[in-house]
Amino acid sequence: MTLSVAAANRIARAAAARRMADEARRLAALALRGAYDPPRWVLDRLTRGDRMEYEAARDEARKGKA
Repeated sequence: MTLSVAAANRIARAAAARRMADEARRLAALALRGAYDPPRWVLDRLTRGDRMEYEAARDEARKGKA
């Protein structure tokens, strides 16, 4: 059984979206430890919950340094 081109494209796009989201979460976590601001695309790729968690951790880290 073969996949149509559209189905294969859908699968590839979904896999790429998962990889990008995982990479964004990884870079956001590294930004917290490294005390630098991540690239804008990283923040855009985070889900609402991940973004809120990142911002809370970032604010907490900044409070600790001040």
